[in-house]
Amino acid sequence: MAQWLEQDDGLSLSETAQVLGSSVSFVVANLAGRSVGVAAKLDKALLRQVEWAPGRTPGAGP
Repeated sequence: MAQWLEQDDGLSLSETAQVLGSSVSFVVANLAGRSVGVAAKLDKALLRQVEWAPGRTPGAGP
């Protein structure tokens, strides 16, 4: 997910950490015996709230 934010939305590593740290939610998708599946979810609508620096637009890459 971090690579997706960096490559597709042009966020820096620091910006990616801030978005994921404050906005991601985790769901236990599978719990059977010793196997556990966890999914990270991020509402794409939250990316529209990111304050972009002048000259940078979402989806424009680095």
